[in-house]
Amino acid sequence: MTRRELFATFAASPALWAQTWDQPVFPDWPRTHIDKVLTDSPWAHQKTVPFIHQPRERERDPEKEFSFSQIGLPGGIGFPRRGGGPSSPGGGWPGGTGRGGGSQPSAGVRTEAYLTVRWSSALPVRQALVLTEFGKGGYQDPKAQETLSRAPEQYVIDLSGLPAILFSRNVKALETDLAKNTRIYLRGRKPLAPVSVDLPEHGMHLAATLRFSRWESVSEDEGMVEFTSKAGPMKIEVPFKLKPMMYRGRLEM
Repeated sequence: MTRRELFATFAASPALWAQTWDQPVFPDWPRTHIDKVLTDSPWAHQKTVPFIHQPRERERDPEKEFSFSQIGLPGGIGFPRRGGGPSSPGGGWPGGTGRGGGSQPSAGVRTEAYLTVRWSSALPVRQALVLTEFGKGGYQDPKAQETLSRAPEQYVIDLSGLPAILFSRNVKALETDLAKNTRIYLRGRKPLAPVSVDLPEHGMHLAATLRFSRWESVSEDEGMVEFTSKAGPMKIEVPFKLKPMMYRGRLEM
């Protein structure tokens, strides 16, 4: 599907978010509401991204009993061989023997990552983050109040769930990849590239914070904004409808 077709399909679809996000009133948010805002809301979408993982040589040693459960990734859906066909018995891992008894290296493993793309500059997301850090009784802390009262001058988008095993040896290259290949699109406007990419490491997964200059006077009637990126073998495309991103009478991005 082309980007134009995606925009048309998404714009014509019925409203995706029936919930009124002005309720419950901040700061009286239960934990379930906070989690919803941060992971599954008009400002935060989850995306399953399939890709081909090419294990490094040390991962290809069967004696090390490497498995995808150890890195937080789902098991590979088949182990294709360089010949192009599906794995035959005994040929799943490199070093295994196929029907002819010979050893053939793997061409990679089809698997998937579970990512979250979130507009962390949007007010409801900032409110949820404040409640997560300070709690309901601490949201009046000066640092919390500054976060709530001063909207960032730039769009801030967090991309989380990147599997660390893909980039652990060269996180800097991932930063460069994201900076070069990430865009946000809005029909009729110039696409925005990130002005900065910050990529601290978090356990078995990585979370990137990307900052963009803001478009002027965006209206909820402009339809949809799309986040696109490429991180190693993963191609990421996540659309956001603008009308559901209205909050307290304002478009929050």
